[in-house]
Amino acid sequence: MLRSSILISFAFFAAVNAGAQTSVCEVPDNMKKEQKLPCVRTASILLDRPALSPEQLANGPDFNAAQPEKSRFAYFTESDNIACYFRPHYAFKAIKGESMKFQCWHMTQDGGFFSRKGETIHVDDIKVVIKTNGREKSASLFAGNDTNNEHEIKADHFKIKYLKPPYPNHNVRFNEVFTEVAASRIMWFLGFPADHVYPVGSAACIGCTADPFDADLKDNKASLKDAPTVFKVVSAERETPWDQIKPDGDETWSSRCIQFE
Repeated sequence: MLRSSILISFAFFAAVNAGAQTSVCEVPDNMKKEQKLPCVRTASILLDRPALSPEQLANGPDFNAAQPEKSRFAYFTESDNIACYFRPHYAFKAIKGESMKFQCWHMTQDGGFFSRKGETIHVDDIKVVIKTNGREKSASLFAGNDTNNEHEIKADHFKIKYLKPPYPNHNVRFNEVFTEVAASRIMWFLGFPADHVYPVGSAACIGCTADPFDADLKDNKASLKDAPTVFKVVSAERETPWDQIKPDGDETWSSRCIQFE
């Protein structure tokens, strides 16, 4: 997700300091902080702001109130208790960030899985297979009796951010559990694409430890019948699909400036 909370804070800082700065926006080489503020203050948004309903601001700008059940699997509410199966991911990342999070495959309440289109996938037994592509490792889901791993289960998956109690005086970075929900709504309201982040009642994760992020959990051998670990202070995030930036051959981008979480 774009660091929208940082952007919004920066814009607010510019507004409250308007009296102390010149209103002329100049863009010299190696701009300094005090030269950037007038540019933020005098800039305008080129996109038309969409007219979103309260339901779209809650569920996502693509939510269709005429067919609410069509996309019900894709959005969450604060009363939802999510069921999911742990997907190893962040333990494979060289830069995995600081906030506590994990990925998991989305399960139905009766022990099945949702496909990426919201269809139900029923399977009696499953296994997680870790594949290596160059230096990258990724986890895929297969039926337990798929001996040669020929038919991947294309189950829907998403990110859970969580707090583990006790959480007073925690690292302020962990506040992303709450702030990303608010920041995503502001971005939708302004017409910018942003990840879909939702507050949820709880997340029951099969194969999770009490702290899978700090434990660098790299596998999941749990049975679908195993008791889940329940996280009660959480948000659920579906990332916006973006085309990957390839800096090679393009002098306007530097791979050193691109950081993914």
